[in-house]
Amino acid sequence: FAGRVFFEDALLDFTKKQPQPLEMDRETARVLGTPKPTTFQHYLEQPNAVTAYEAATQYNAENDRKAALKHWDSQGPKLRGYKLYWHRNLRRPKAWIEDPARLTAQAVNNQEDTQHPVIRPVNKGARFRFRVRFENLSQIELGVLALALDLPVGCAHKLGMGKPLGLGSVRLNPSLFITNRPERYRQLFDAAGNWQTATEKVDTSSVESYKSKFASWLLPRPNNSLNDLWRLDRLAELKTMLTYQELPLELDELTAYMEIPSPGFRVTNEYTERQILGKPREVKASLTSFNRWKTNLKSDIEDWTNLNQEEPDEFGKLQADFVSLFPQWERLRDQALKADLGRIMQSKMGAAGLNTIDGWTIDQRDRRNAKDYLGLLASYVNRLDTYPVHEEIEEEPANEPNTPSEEPDDPANDTPLDLDALRNFQRAFNRKQGRK
Repeated sequence: FAGRVFFEDALLDFTKKQPQPLEMDRETARVLGTPKPTTFQHYLEQPNAVTAYEAATQYNAENDRKAALKHWDSQGPKLRGYKLYWHRNLRRPKAWIEDPARLTAQAVNNQEDTQHPVIRPVNKGARFRFRVRFENLSQIELGVLALALDLPVGCAHKLGMGKPLGLGSVRLNPSLFITNRPERYRQLFDAAGNWQTATEKVDTSSVESYKSKFASWLLPRPNNSLNDLWRLDRLAELKTMLTYQELPLELDELTAYMEIPSPGFRVTNEYTERQILGKPREVKASLTSFNRWKTNLKSDIEDWTNLNQEEPDEFGKLQADFVSLFPQWERLRDQALKADLGRIMQSKMGAAGLNTIDGWTIDQRDRRNAKDYLGLLASYVNRLDTYPVHEEIEEEPANEPNTPSEEPDDPANDTPLDLDALRNFQRAFNRKQGRK
């Protein structure tokens, strides 16, 4: 495709209804990390991969497992593939905004904030228009381009900033137009007196035929249909990553950013555990196990609260089980469940007289852990009073997210763009960005 495919800028489509307001409020986004070459377990194929459920719910920090990981100096390491980000559930529209408690803690400690971007995304439903121009493509090459732009039903692209936080999910509704060059240059004007463009819109069946020709060229017979193409392991994994419809809320938790220790917010360091990323289909398949783990954790914590601190045997178990349950509680990304269980644990520790480290009888290592755990649990529960946990749930739209509500637009029938309005918008946007 080098030098034969050209992508133009996407501009707001003033001929279509746009959301009001067009932009969201300016907010401080969560930290967007950069790729870390030292996190080699994410970028190289690993021989002892764990499931996504295991990575999300267990420590997997044994030295022998970490020593066996392939790294950049290993013999014959293989790159895993391209880096992509999952789509996020639309029912949590503000999940990209940083926890205000973290920002307050930074301000109180006079820490300079150099990592949190302040952004103002466009609202859901904003419509843009752009063109992809091409020349001298064969029908097979045109099929590849059509496949890349026109994804299967239920899938969407990811573009722009904030993709790991759920921003940038974009649905493309492409239309194909082909110019008959000999006809175009045969005469300057057409019969109606307009410029002779000799450009016609290609019907959907022809576009699908181009895709099928690429599938037939790539795959051996007889299994060389377009559906067979998306069954290839690599494309099946890609389709899983690009799936936009009916995303379970738990997928957001299972694919969340790893976290490092932060005073008052986190004790354990997930990066030191060298968790291995599961393949997309493995991640989706582990949702059932993940939900079962959450249910079991809730049940275990409730059973733990029934221990009688007056009984010597149960008092020791109360201490030991807290040290065991806390790391699992800390891993919860379901903030509503985490808040409920956090209050339960804090209340039980207070009732048992264990809201401080004094009087603990377990070994020294667990005493050290317990001290950190108690401090974090207390700060978390205290924050709930200032910054209540809100699960910002919205109802799913009536139409399927990736099903166009209308046929793709025909440029020949478009209302002309208001160029003055477009220029004024661009000037205002540039001023806002500090550009000339």
